[in-house]
Amino acid sequence: MIDKRFPKVDFLGSESYRILAGLAAVRMANDLDPHAHTHDFWEFWIQREGTCFQILNGNKRLMEPGDFVLVRPSDRHSFTSTAKENGSHITFALNSEFLRTYCDFLNQSLYEKLISEPEIDASMNGSQLEEFSRLCVLFLSSLGKPDRKEYLAKRLMAFTLGIVLSSYDAKENRYPSWLNDLIYEANQPKNLSSFPSDIAKKFPYSYQYVLRTFKKYTGKTLIAYMNDIKMANAAERLLTENISLLELSNSLGFSSESYFNHLFKKTYGVSPREYVKRQRLGMKQINETENQK
Repeated sequence: MIDKRFPKVDFLGSESYRILAGLAAVRMANDLDPHAHTHDFWEFWIQREGTCFQILNGNKRLMEPGDFVLVRPSDRHSFTSTAKENGSHITFALNSEFLRTYCDFLNQSLYEKLISEPEIDASMNGSQLEEFSRLCVLFLSSLGKPDRKEYLAKRLMAFTLGIVLSSYDAKENRYPSWLNDLIYEANQPKNLSSFPSDIAKKFPYSYQYVLRTFKKYTGKTLIAYMNDIKMANAAERLLTENISLLELSNSLGFSSESYFNHLFKKTYGVSPREYVKRQRLGMKQINETENQK
């Protein structure tokens, strides 16, 4: 039986995927016609229950719970149930512009990498599948609430792309072990106020070699990567802590509050104060809508 939390949604006939994203949970019947087709959008296709066969660009694979593929606009695909059992899957559709914008924020070459890969597939473990399902339920409940819908669409996309990228890293082992350690150090809260040189000197290589190698493997400079981490931390703390901009900028290693403000606006498109104002206004509107139900 399909999970009752996922009502069938005809996202192909709705406008949602053209704006941001669409979500559907599909129950498969044994007599389902595996008609191959293409889309003008991207589709995350996740097997939730049971099994099925997914045919992607002529390649047939058995899909088990947690398995997923990323179907691109150019991909030709279809699916059919196995002889053993019916199953259910979840599809999450995104338009190209929305996905490209998010990918460019992470890495300027990521979108082109996704386009050029022969196939994009990975698998969620049990806890990851449950978390994805939970986010899907929240997304379905956000229909008609544009701000919350956009937030949850980004959450779903970040969650799923993170698994795809982790899978690539594991398969390709593309980072030297010391670089994995450096990235781990850069993400530690204790190093939020550190400079790239502070992180680099923990490793037995010249500073210039560290910078070149980091850029080679990630497509981003080490200082840009660390600033992204700092800006994400700043955005969260602005909403959860009673802290001045000067205190916040100092805690993140910025000697100039004006430079901190400049970098924050470059990252989020608005000043820190405007960011807080908009986020609180958005949450207020969401709460008022919820209370009116």
